[in-house]
Amino acid sequence: MTTVPKNAAAKRRKTLLAMGVGAIAGGAGMMLLLTMFDRAALPDPDPSRIATAGIGLIYALMGVAVGLGVLAPRAGARILNVEDADELREQRAILLANAVGCIAMGAALMLLGVAAGAGAPLALGQPLVFALLIAALIVASVAGVWCWPRYDELMRSMAGEGAAAGGYLIFFALVLWGGAAATGLAALPGALDLLSIAFGFMLIGCFVAVGRRGMLEMR
Repeated sequence: MTTVPKNAAAKRRKTLLAMGVGAIAGGAGMMLLLTMFDRAALPDPDPSRIATAGIGLIYALMGVAVGLGVLAPRAGARILNVEDADELREQRAILLANAVGCIAMGAALMLLGVAAGAGAPLALGQPLVFALLIAALIVASVAGVWCWPRYDELMRSMAGEGAAAGGYLIFFALVLWGGAAATGLAALPGALDLLSIAFGFMLIGCFVAVGRRGMLEMR
């Protein structure tokens, strides 16, 4: 009979709890977005809109999870991938800044998905939508610039590796899709498709960088 170590069992429970909370929050958010498309009485909801809004939802949920975890470190330590509540307290400023940046960009992407262009389910002035995107970019950029000198060597290394991996993925995605469109094998990517590619693959690049360091396993 094999005995599971206590720490391994605790990690398993923490992983299942994090997955459960993420699934519930993500599912509820996506249902809300789909309901918005449905109420707009669109005969055929644009997959590009849904993809952009969905990616924005992921960014926003990550930011909210980290932000709430930092504000309530004891509860956050039970879900977030940290050793304990003290780690959240020590990294409070950096984590909050990154959380604000993620929430800002996530909200902007969701807004673009539901309000950009003709036939959008949410009727807003297009200059306003673009202005909000610019504001979100400024917020995220300021947060990133503020955090950079406060990162340790490991965090800087992972940030660089994540950006590089994301950049390569974006490059290959655009080359393949552009080539397929040029040869008549696929439709040209739309504006929202470009946003989804940029933000989606940058997010994947970050996970690649973290995974290479063996830091995806719950602590």
